[in-house]
Amino acid sequence: MKDFPIVIQFLEESLVFKNVEKVFSRVWELLPFTHVLISAKNSYLLDAFVKQAHDRGVKIYLWKQVFHKIGGDEVPGQLVGLNLEPIQKPWICPNDTESTKRVIEELRFTIDNHDVDGLFIDVFRYPSPYDGLKSMLTCFCKSCVAKAEEMGIDLEKTRRGIKDFVERVRMLSVEEIASLSEVLDRSRAFHYLLEDLSIFDFLRFRSNSINHFVVDVKLLVEENGRELGLDVFPPSLSWLVGQDYPLLKDNCNWMKPMVYCNGLGPACMPAEIVNLVRELQKLNPRLSDKDLIYMISRFLELQLPYIDLNEIETKGLPDELVRLETARAKEAVDGNVPIYTGIEAVVTDICSTGPERVESYCKNAIEGGADGIVISWDVELVPSENLGVIRKIITPNI
Repeated sequence: MKDFPIVIQFLEESLVFKNVEKVFSRVWELLPFTHVLISAKNSYLLDAFVKQAHDRGVKIYLWKQVFHKIGGDEVPGQLVGLNLEPIQKPWICPNDTESTKRVIEELRFTIDNHDVDGLFIDVFRYPSPYDGLKSMLTCFCKSCVAKAEEMGIDLEKTRRGIKDFVERVRMLSVEEIASLSEVLDRSRAFHYLLEDLSIFDFLRFRSNSINHFVVDVKLLVEENGRELGLDVFPPSLSWLVGQDYPLLKDNCNWMKPMVYCNGLGPACMPAEIVNLVRELQKLNPRLSDKDLIYMISRFLELQLPYIDLNEIETKGLPDELVRLETARAKEAVDGNVPIYTGIEAVVTDICSTGPERVESYCKNAIEGGADGIVISWDVELVPSENLGVIRKIITPNI
């Protein structure tokens, strides 16, 4: 396929400075790519990758996780939960000025000191179902209250409304669950949620908070003649973490929906869906696997051939979801920005993807209208045969 972007990702942890040229060349020989995303704190390593990329006419972006701080990093802007308790996890509140200013300055330093073509930001969101309901239903800190007031939203009233909604879920009877299962298709599910003003305001506030940060990053890259790529949840889940495609599309150069159908880590659809379901079952044990899988099928508009949650974890979700989520992403951005679908191709302890599935992912992404693909996650963990399959489909004449 002519001019079809192929994006690869490198994690610093798997790289040694003296091996950069060797590693880069190995992948290039197997699959000529157009973009590279590098997660690197080491300046020498980053510059070495910049040289290797530019020598081949490849665009290179610094890949940066934003609101989830790992390792020993200090977390000044702690999230506050539904019961006004601090969330004891290393997440930064997107409305904490001190925290976001620090992130922006880190990004500015990279652009000022390295010849990268742009930034690729990851984890610019609220916690997901993978982190549990307590972490997901945030944030109600003082910074958020003040920001909400600017939007005309009473966040304290919204918080009480969300608590009431959680209590209603807790009290659903078996008969009410059965009735809900039959009517809760995709459009009705959103209508059911958004007709509740508290939920509508909560989601609107969160998506605007995330987009406000992205606007600042976009201004930074534009001032320096660079580009911005976004790592986003797939459309079916993005609303849960504050990532609103129609808002974000005006503030980036391209978007990568993470349509991961097999993995069991954060942002992987099987793990996110199963964790959300189990959190709901903790609230209300009357919510059975069967009922919830049926509701998920209707929401995704994709028949799930499973009888319990364990099957979703062991078998993953159908490959067709790559096509559906790509098409939904394309519709959501309305042609404003390219959609580079993120597909799994690695073999790790949380995701083992063989060539047949990689081939299916690629074909489904193309059928869904993808403008390019991102081979996730670390290309050093992608077997050669998987790269060969992608090359055969995307660049058959090379």
